[in-house]
Amino acid sequence: MKVAFLSNDPASTVRFRGALIRDLVSLGHEVVSIGPRHTIADQDDLRGMGAEWADWNIERKIGSGLIKHAFVLIKILRKEAPDTLMASFIQPIILSSFSGAIARIPHRVALFEGLGFSFSDSPVGLRHAMTRVIIRRFLKVGLWFFHRAVFLNECDKEELCQRKIVSRAKSQVVPGIGIDIDEYFPKPSEENGRPLRVLMAARLVREKGVVEYCHAAKQFRERSGVEFFLAGGLDQNPSALSRDEVQALCEECGVEWIGHVSNMREEYQSSDIFVLPSYYREGMPRTILEAMACGLPVITTDNVGCRDAVSDGQEGFLVSIKNASELAEKLSIVLDQPELRASLGERARNRAEVDFSSTRINGIFISILVRDDGHGKPPLA
Repeated sequence: MKVAFLSNDPASTVRFRGALIRDLVSLGHEVVSIGPRHTIADQDDLRGMGAEWADWNIERKIGSGLIKHAFVLIKILRKEAPDTLMASFIQPIILSSFSGAIARIPHRVALFEGLGFSFSDSPVGLRHAMTRVIIRRFLKVGLWFFHRAVFLNECDKEELCQRKIVSRAKSQVVPGIGIDIDEYFPKPSEENGRPLRVLMAARLVREKGVVEYCHAAKQFRERSGVEFFLAGGLDQNPSALSRDEVQALCEECGVEWIGHVSNMREEYQSSDIFVLPSYYREGMPRTILEAMACGLPVITTDNVGCRDAVSDGQEGFLVSIKNASELAEKLSIVLDQPELRASLGERARNRAEVDFSSTRINGIFISILVRDDGHGKPPLA
């Protein structure tokens, strides 16, 4: 059979679905990535996995021209003729709901890697508030055309079920998108008197907790032997921080902004603590799972998705959202106690191996993607 992965960010398909694509190909299935402007690097990576690609020129940001993009997608889907379509991100999910049905794709799966801006409680202006309302209504109609809706945590599933946007019968929770624990692994500590390194990696969106992280770091500015780093690129989200805002914040708080990083493994392996003080509508943050696989203790928030990955006091600590002081307090505890830091990191690695390995998670996804009712077409629940 043929499986199509639809996204508005092909690089994320390559990075986050790579192991799943390889597993599908090894089982004899054809795979195609559909998305905007696959780079030469994306094409080379997909070719190396045994997959194909098709360009669908749509912007990541929701905007005008959606009807045109939907009709272009219909043509692509009819040409590629996949047996299963899995769409990720809100915009591709909405557009492929109608396009996939018109193109008569037998099995259609919507993957929600978090509900993000569309279901955030963060205050916004009238325009963005109306955008949220429109997106939710389109989702309610669009999800009727999908056979399965997959979520990465129970809270997101309940949110959409209680709003009657999707039925419980077609909803399913998968714990994360899978981490290759052979690619992400702990590196022997080489502290030897070097400063301890604290790392946050995220899109530079306010709800990711960038401001809180920097304000917590500021409380250690007079302390020697610890350095704070921020990895992440600028974003188009309505609540994204501008370049000037990030630079000013980092300069004020003593944080080094290292920008977008293509090889995060090296950053994790050279760090001692990972922090993500997010109050965004996360699915299950991949950065947390990658950091855990690399044996880092994690300090994150008691927030949707984050608390599904980290148990307080086991693999790290959970703090209240928007609370830089509490974050600094937990950081101080982990920084001051090497034995605690080591034990938290060891438990983090163990949990990544047991609960979040790509071997386990990909098996679940494969059962979703290739499953049907025996007649090649799953029922719409």
